[in-house]
Amino acid sequence: KKPDAQPADPTNTLTKDGSKLNTNFYQRTRTTLYMIMAFLIILAAGHFYCMLLIFFLNLVIFTELNHQEERVKIAEHSPDKYINWYIFLAVNYYSLGNFVGGKLPILGKWYPFVGTLLVYHGFICFMLMVVGFLAFVLSLKQGYLKYQFRLFGWIVIATLLVSMQGWLMIHNLYEGLIWFIIPAFLIVSNDIFAYLVGYFFGKHQLIALSPKKTWEGYIGGAFFTFLFSLIVI
Repeated sequence: KKPDAQPADPTNTLTKDGSKLNTNFYQRTRTTLYMIMAFLIILAAGHFYCMLLIFFLNLVIFTELNHQEERVKIAEHSPDKYINWYIFLAVNYYSLGNFVGGKLPILGKWYPFVGTLLVYHGFICFMLMVVGFLAFVLSLKQGYLKYQFRLFGWIVIATLLVSMQGWLMIHNLYEGLIWFIIPAFLIVSNDIFAYLVGYFFGKHQLIALSPKKTWEGYIGGAFFTFLFSLIVI
């Protein structure tokens, strides 16, 4: 007796060359187009909204990094679990003050309260970091020490990788919108072509952390991004 035929997967269709295109492919294509349209609208809105976009992405990335740390932590309830957000906000306050003082000093003249904050910006940030460090020291608890010091190192690295590069992008943004547009479109092109090449030709896994990433997609994305950069620049 022949085995029962497997039911057809309604999420998959076949192209003319026989390769599979599932609904995930079409969904990602639609999502990509929507995101590009939203990005173009934000660009048309001006510098301020681009700055808000960068800060929002920084917040999302930092949240995701914290979730990664939560998966590998050895203690279920850390006594200093909120210090990472305190340090993140303190560093962003420091970066915001430097940005306003360097790029938008007129705000200090329009709003006296802002002007006072700018005058004492260095001292305020120093005291914020002192309070954060003292809170970390006071939160040290026997049995959590290894994890707590590891978390503190994680906070420093995550803040440098996320917050500082985000504010560098904002500074470049106010030097000219083109310095924001070109890197953004290079990243978009790399992501799109890495996915397309990996989807149709990918066979060799790149890293175990992301099983769907392939060497073919990685190399293809780099190659087409290089070509796109030649055209744009």
